[in-house]
Amino acid sequence: MTGFTLIEILIVTLLVGVIIGFSAYWYSKLTQTGFLIEETAAYLVNILNLAKQKAILAEENDNWGILVLNNEKNPDYAYLFKGTTSTIKGSFQLPQEVGFVDPPVNSSKIIVFNKVTGETTSTIISVGFVDSQLIKYIVIPTSAAIYITSTPP
Repeated sequence: MTGFTLIEILIVTLLVGVIIGFSAYWYSKLTQTGFLIEETAAYLVNILNLAKQKAILAEENDNWGILVLNNEKNPDYAYLFKGTTSTIKGSFQLPQEVGFVDPPVNSSKIIVFNKVTGETTSTIISVGFVDSQLIKYIVIPTSAAIYITSTPP
């Protein structure tokens, strides 16, 4: 007579359970990471749209813009300003785990939306994890809608 003993079945069940447990843990970490980057990119698009709307409405009779600052140490910031970067109207901190890929470390990028027209110079901002391939690109066209893409434009 051949067959499996109860101990053999318990050992196999335990091993399968451990493998499934580790797989579920790492899968959840991966999906949380992607979600965090997508939400951060959407957050930045909302801030950019806010600056663009304020410029189109000529709020406070001036241009509006965003200063994107990539610090060597996280967190990175986006600053909403009116007129010049010396008139900061709001600061927005990125999550600790996510940072700017473009602009590079210890540099900044300034996006100014013109009063009434809302036009700006075309530029790209990217956010993600510097050491990984999980990067989202925020494309800011001259006079079209701001959008997010996963592939470099």
